[in-house]
Amino acid sequence: MHEKLIEIPGVRSVETVGLDLDHTLYPRSEKMDMAIAECLGRKIAGHLGVTGKQATYMFRDAYSRLESSTKAFCELGISDGDKLLDAAVDEADVTQFIEPSPETVEFLKDLSSRVISMDLITGSTMASTREKLKKIGIPLDLFGWIIGAEDGRKIDGGAYKLWLSKYLCLRPENFLYFGDRPSVDAEVPQSLGIKAVLVNNPKIEDGISVVQLPSLFDIKKTTLWQAQNVLSQ
Repeated sequence: MHEKLIEIPGVRSVETVGLDLDHTLYPRSEKMDMAIAECLGRKIAGHLGVTGKQATYMFRDAYSRLESSTKAFCELGISDGDKLLDAAVDEADVTQFIEPSPETVEFLKDLSSRVISMDLITGSTMASTREKLKKIGIPLDLFGWIIGAEDGRKIDGGAYKLWLSKYLCLRPENFLYFGDRPSVDAEVPQSLGIKAVLVNNPKIEDGISVVQLPSLFDIKKTTLWQAQNVLSQ
């Protein structure tokens, strides 16, 4: 008996796939989380007028009690905290902790053969993107377009609007984006009509209106794989 495929609504209209980079094409680790926490601490410190270590402690204390980054930021009196967190994820120096992944490379080659184009839309700078892809083992030419931090921000939709503009013959519903963060990788692209799926989410979160997959490779278990396999024949 075949395992039932995970349904992605409207998947048969998808012609172009986009991927996030950080924590989507490589897994998170404790060392990466520490680097992100330090970067976030410096950003919070700038808002509160305390040291980076004090800010990190204050945020961790609030988060441990409230179990929500949004609520933790609110308790600290920071209204744009989620933007700070997204920026910290993109800016933290985690490249040194990334490991090669032949499995990821083969998976992306397979995915790219099933769609018209496969693109990378990331909040990392182009220099950082090249280094990270090199560490994983992913060739740059595997992507049709690479949109980095210099080209536009994901948080305000600029990067996604630029992505849409690369394919004037397509409509937003022909695009599907894979990322790991509900805010910038799902809510923002959805607001522009782009389909979105979250990956590398081992714990399914309530209140999120998109498909959530435990890992990047679980894309093979979705109706995208079946639909695009039919289209590619």
